[in-house]
Amino acid sequence: MQQEVHRLERRTGTKIDWQIMVATERWWGPDRDKGIRDTAWCKLITGRADRVLAWLRKQEGLQSAVLVNGAPEDVRQGAGGQ
Repeated sequence: MQQEVHRLERRTGTKIDWQIMVATERWWGPDRDKGIRDTAWCKLITGRADRVLAWLRKQEGLQSAVLVNGAPEDVRQGAGGQ
């Protein structure tokens, strides 16, 4: 079994807009070649869920645009994670 826990946050300047905790669990069979369970969940720690979802949708849109058109200049320069 393997567990991972990540805390993600979005900031505007020094203000924290939101924080989430994402956890994943992976279980394998005896030979470790075959996964038998893979679970992930997310918990809102601070902030508003609608703002987290809006940010995720924006990131999804950016990812789709990159796949179709290539990375925009600001993403290539490292500003795309804002």
